Amino acid sequence: MLNSIIKRIRRCRRALSRTGVQHVSVFGSVARGDAGSGSDIDAIIVSMPTGLFTLFNLVRAREILENAQKWPRFFEQLIGLS
Repeated sequence: MLNSIIKRIRRCRRALSRTGVQHVSVFGSVARGDAGSGSDIDAIIVSMPTGLFTLFNLVRAREILENAQKWPRFFEQLIGLS
């Protein structure tokens, strides 16, 4: 499952970059390999050091990732780091 998720995140690289995202890291049950059918995908979004990264950018990044994963809840919590 993790490899599939990483591939989908990589396919979104350009769209994420346009929202100011530098990197996405997956952690939690998906990263450990013990995610169940009801599991969400936990991720940390790291913003680019240049430019302004707002809550709007973070929400747009979430939408991009949710659409790419076809997952009802990509994040339980949004974490943005710069």
